[in-house]
Amino acid sequence: MTKNILLVNPVPSDYPPLALMKISTYYKKLGYNVKYIEKINMFEDFRPDLILITSLFTWNFDDVVRTCLYLRKQHPESKMYLGGISASLLQKDYEKEFKGKDINLHFGIHNSYDEQDLDYTLTKKDYSVGYTTRGCPRKCGWCMVWRMEPNYIEYKKEYWSKFIKHKRILFYDNNILKASISHFKEVIDYMKENDLSYDFNQAMDARLLSIKHMEIFKGSKLKPIRFSFDSMDYDGAIQRAMKFSHDYGFNDGSVYVLYNFNDTPKEYYYRMKEIIKMNTFDIYPMRFQPLTAKKKDVFEGKHWKGNRLKNFRLTLNRFFNNSVIGRGVVLEKFERIFGKTPEEFEKLMDLKDINERNEKLAIKTKEKIEEKNELFEFNEEEIQEIILDSEGLLTRKDAINILKNKR
Repeated sequence: MTKNILLVNPVPSDYPPLALMKISTYYKKLGYNVKYIEKINMFEDFRPDLILITSLFTWNFDDVVRTCLYLRKQHPESKMYLGGISASLLQKDYEKEFKGKDINLHFGIHNSYDEQDLDYTLTKKDYSVGYTTRGCPRKCGWCMVWRMEPNYIEYKKEYWSKFIKHKRILFYDNNILKASISHFKEVIDYMKENDLSYDFNQAMDARLLSIKHMEIFKGSKLKPIRFSFDSMDYDGAIQRAMKFSHDYGFNDGSVYVLYNFNDTPKEYYYRMKEIIKMNTFDIYPMRFQPLTAKKKDVFEGKHWKGNRLKNFRLTLNRFFNNSVIGRGVVLEKFERIFGKTPEEFEKLMDLKDINERNEKLAIKTKEKIEEKNELFEFNEEEIQEIILDSEGLLTRKDAINILKNKR
């Protein structure tokens, strides 16, 4: 009798469900009926023998629990397993919620499925995803990678190349630069030989970047080039990595910048400003969430209490699309928004209500832009002639108003 397998992604995200994509391939090879659903759906004509549920972010805990309990009630005879990052980090919490419900938990990577091809019918993405390495030797306090993947592994070409089905690839390696040069070169050479566009989406460790890496990157379609500036430990290394990128022509760059961990607002201001100076990298502010957080954006770091987190978020949302500080933001604009010094930034973040200040600044900025645009409506020589005739008594704006009245 053909078995029915139900794969469930309770809270879809921008990240394709890699584990379910591999599991789907595994069971389809066995001739089983596989159905994939997102969120909660009912299939009266599909009675699963096995239900496999994934989980990603810990702050989706309530939604994952609700989905599992609902499916348990709908299909009381089915075997049910919950796996994924959230299930691994919050194992005891899920066990408590599922007590007596016959819902099994899986910790970490399931080796039985890990080498399977990815079933791209489960996602509508137009790019491939995968790993060429696993793990990370760094043991950063904010990171779960070394807890779930304690050993650093370099996969053979036969393993990672089979995941590539598109002309664009997002690699999820957590520390590709820790790999041997031979492995690194093999991966990048494959990208060049097959004319593939690629992205190390989890960012690269700037402290490990060398000229040798950049020489290997040269001529490939790495876009964007990503780094992280998660703490002051990266100071010096990140500036060097950005300069290397610029020197080798990789000017489409992004930097993840963590805040709300052990950093101070003054340190955060410094890190943002160092990236702004390079002028070719987007800044992605990343608010720290504890590894066991069941709710998002609740935790306050010891140096970010009071109004600081709220004011920073409000300022990002007011002046930048999707809270990303885009490349090309000139230093003058950065300082108008965040202050000219770390001390001024901290004072702004401590305001009782930053909205009033932000609105005034936005209006002033708009007027400045409009004034700048008006300058181009008049001949520069005409403007300078009026100013000279007045022996310096008239400003540039006065000269423009005189020319306006003449028209």
